[in-house]
Amino acid sequence: RTFAKELEAIDSPEARVKKAYEIVARTYVEHQRILFSGNAYSNEWVEEAARRGLPNLDCTVKAIPVFIEPKNIEFFKRTKTLNEEEIYSRHRVMYQNYISRIDIELNVAAEMVTQQILPAAYEYLGELSKANWFMSNTGVISNSALKSRRDIARLTDVIAKRLEVMVESHKEAVSKPLVEDQAESLYATQHDDLSSLREAVDALELLMPRDKWPMPTYRDLWFEL
Repeated sequence: RTFAKELEAIDSPEARVKKAYEIVARTYVEHQRILFSGNAYSNEWVEEAARRGLPNLDCTVKAIPVFIEPKNIEFFKRTKTLNEEEIYSRHRVMYQNYISRIDIELNVAAEMVTQQILPAAYEYLGELSKANWFMSNTGVISNSALKSRRDIARLTDVIAKRLEVMVESHKEAVSKPLVEDQAESLYATQHDDLSSLREAVDALELLMPRDKWPMPTYRDLWFEL
């Protein structure tokens, strides 16, 4: 709006272009603290932004409340973009969309682990157990086979426990009465519990034969799709 006023006050096209260049140069100097030529996806920018006093909204649940800060409400109303009722309506829809997306993600993760990953691991454990039994009856001892069985069995227990924690945390999150509290709790469940579960599943994938893993492996995703 300020730029438009400055430019519209000038009649000459040539002078207007010159003024536009002046505005760009002035704005660049005034707002230089938000410019960053490094890797904006690294911690380098996080640290630099903090040094410059810039906000760092690194997740949706931190960003949504900013939408209804007084200065932003005033901006939407002044520019006739949204009225106050529309602002709060969209704010609530943002929360509902976020809650729905994380709810689906957690449910799908639980289903994948319960119906695909753990059954595949149990089936392979049975094959390893048979192989170890036959080898021991023929006087052959394979320490690596025994270790594989122990490691996979241990990981299935870890996965089952972490799944249980995630499911309980998920149930508790969606039971909260306020959408703000639901969103914050779901974020914690996704960020902490789902990440922990995925870490154990990734470790199990490295121990399982490719033909026993019930979904595309990382190798498949990288090189063969």
